[in-house]
Amino acid sequence: MAVLVYGRFLREERLINIDAQLRNTASALLDSELGTLRQIDFDRIEEILSEELGEDRIGKLFVIRNQKGEILFESTSAKLLPVMEIPRAPIWLTLSVKGKYVRILNLQLPRIPDRTLQVGLVLDDHLIYPPYWSRPSYILMAFAFVVGIVATLFLRLILMHPMNELSKFVTATTQKLSSSNEIPSLPKTIFPHYFFGKVALRSKDEFLLLLEGLDTLISKINKNYQITKIGTYQMAHEVKTPLTILRIEIEEAQSKKQISTNLADNLRKELDKVSELVSAFLSWAELENSNRVKNLYANHISKIVSEVITRLSINYPGQIQLVSSEDFFVISAPQHLELILQNLILNALIYSGRRSQVLIHFWKHKIEIQDHGQGIPQSVIDNLGTPFNRGLSEKEKHNGNGLGLAWVTSVCKLYNWKLNIQTGQRGTKVSIIFPEETST
Repeated sequence: MAVLVYGRFLREERLINIDAQLRNTASALLDSELGTLRQIDFDRIEEILSEELGEDRIGKLFVIRNQKGEILFESTSAKLLPVMEIPRAPIWLTLSVKGKYVRILNLQLPRIPDRTLQVGLVLDDHLIYPPYWSRPSYILMAFAFVVGIVATLFLRLILMHPMNELSKFVTATTQKLSSSNEIPSLPKTIFPHYFFGKVALRSKDEFLLLLEGLDTLISKINKNYQITKIGTYQMAHEVKTPLTILRIEIEEAQSKKQISTNLADNLRKELDKVSELVSAFLSWAELENSNRVKNLYANHISKIVSEVITRLSINYPGQIQLVSSEDFFVISAPQHLELILQNLILNALIYSGRRSQVLIHFWKHKIEIQDHGQGIPQSVIDNLGTPFNRGLSEKEKHNGNGLGLAWVTSVCKLYNWKLNIQTGQRGTKVSIIFPEETST
């Protein structure tokens, strides 16, 4: 673009200079004897041109025509021009002939109206339209392109680095974060002053202010989350005491015949449900807040799966099918591995229907449980790991408390097992991949 703009500017300036030369030359001739010379004498006209113009006549052509357009005088340079006839109109005329650029000024001799003076300047075309697309221009363009690439990389890798890091952080956090997790703090590499060698900034720009505000917001959200979580756990503990008191009160009321036996049984069943729910929640809460596990064992995956299938087949005979197996060890607390498999297989059985098969595969540090139910609702997938997370309508709800998948998610997070759920209208496949260092 610089070459093109410069070329256009240079061409316009040259044309202005050419027109000025022709105008000055024509003015000098009109004020000379040539303007009143009625008798055309070739030698005399040549003398006038030399006297008035001197060296300025070099490169110019001169023609005098009568009213009919006949040539009365023609300079040598005009004779060499390969043009049969130079038009007498308009006043300014441009010709391009065989690589030559010709600029013509047509003027009427004021004292001899039937004559036209044509003054022209002959130049090579490349002086007006220079060949900018030459080797130097290509080198300049290549240099500009390389400089542009380097500048882009500089902006991308240096100046835009904090923005890129923030984008990666938000994307990764959104993909991994569940409603039962705290939001991780912003990595230090996002902050510009850290990336530029921790140089103290004299003034804070909008991006740095945004990062500081976002970091403060994350800290406050995590603090409120901790307060809410602790309060929820304490409330669950406190609920167990009145439940025990209510059970005792029911027993006394029944013994004194203040309530019927049928009513007492119904009240005890409801209390058992609430107590079971509170106990399950506290068990999940304890697991969720665990950092490490004691009493780890090398568990045969085939043995654990076999025990779980045997136990569940009592209520679901013939519905569980072990399709393929390749035994391996999993390092964990035995009850955790057993309960996670029991929750997954039981969920598959409950939501598949009585006649549907649940298929189990395990091989090479991986186990898959596949059902043929109607799939897990997206709302449940989006809130995976949250307690009481049930996506079915009231008519479709089973007796579960919504803690099964939350428990599974917490166990996988505790042991760094990878949980993968693929679900659709034709069924759900849940996979657990055990790291090789924790399974052999």
